[in-house]
Amino acid sequence: MAQAFTQSGLSKRELAFKRSQFYRAIRDFFDARAFVEVETPVLSESLIPESAIEVFASARMAHDEEPTPLYLTPSPEIYMKQLIAEGIGDCYQMTKSFRNGEHLGHRHQQEFTMLEWYAIEQDYKSNLQVTQELLQYLAPLAHEDVRHLFTSFRTTTMKALFVEYVNINLDNCDSLEDLKAEAIQAGFNDYAVKAESWEELFHFIFISHIENKLPQDKTLFICDYPAQIPTTAKQTGQYYERWEFYMKGWEIANCYSEEASYEGMHKLFLEEQTAKKDMLVPHAVNFDYLDIFKDNQFPACSGCALGVDRLFALALNAKSLADVNICKT
Repeated sequence: MAQAFTQSGLSKRELAFKRSQFYRAIRDFFDARAFVEVETPVLSESLIPESAIEVFASARMAHDEEPTPLYLTPSPEIYMKQLIAEGIGDCYQMTKSFRNGEHLGHRHQQEFTMLEWYAIEQDYKSNLQVTQELLQYLAPLAHEDVRHLFTSFRTTTMKALFVEYVNINLDNCDSLEDLKAEAIQAGFNDYAVKAESWEELFHFIFISHIENKLPQDKTLFICDYPAQIPTTAKQTGQYYERWEFYMKGWEIANCYSEEASYEGMHKLFLEEQTAKKDMLVPHAVNFDYLDIFKDNQFPACSGCALGVDRLFALALNAKSLADVNICKT
């Protein structure tokens, strides 16, 4: 039987073998550092509310019973944090995750593999070092034309990028009106006037005038995101202890020093649940879940979520996620 070839030019067997090697190397890296691999459900009766993420809804059906709504998890966070509160310690997993409402393209898939890990008593800067060590460990598996991206890094801040590319000082932008004033002064008059939220205007400026200009000769870590963008990260002053890293212009990973207080998480749940009312697929939110943050039972930790498919595609010097899929969807 003739071998089937993928868009990458590799046979499906060759591509499957390379992906298997890549996954095995990731597991070896974390196993050597005494992280325990966990496996958590991909269906849940409730989710952490995140207004920027659309989800897939399903239901459990049984004769003579009302259907029970279920949702495909957009990340394993909701279950992994339960395990952390129960004392599992440093842990990681690679699992399927699901995002709805996105335009499918060379960087986006509705179903993808997420690597997520949590380091106890560590912060986002410690996890930045772990991530760079992971990339260096994976470098021998990368195509020679992109191998340098797994060993050469630059670290900056979101504040520095806004000053460098659009001459906006985020320190002076506490409110929407403040950001509008800075944006108008920087020449974004039309969009600034129409923007209805701080987050909307921030993302417009970043995506349309900064993200596409980011350097591609090194892997770029962007630290300290504005506190006006809701996340489960710990806040310090005007910024969250958060970073993302970009490789060849692709966003690959997102890391926080995790918010560990009940008050902080309860506030986030309330705000994001309200924002979720305007989403295409509303989902259940269980406030009892927040009990894991009571009485200091949730430890200080840092969590990182990494898109394995994107990193694998870049390691093979592929142009699209479709190039590294062995099955068409």
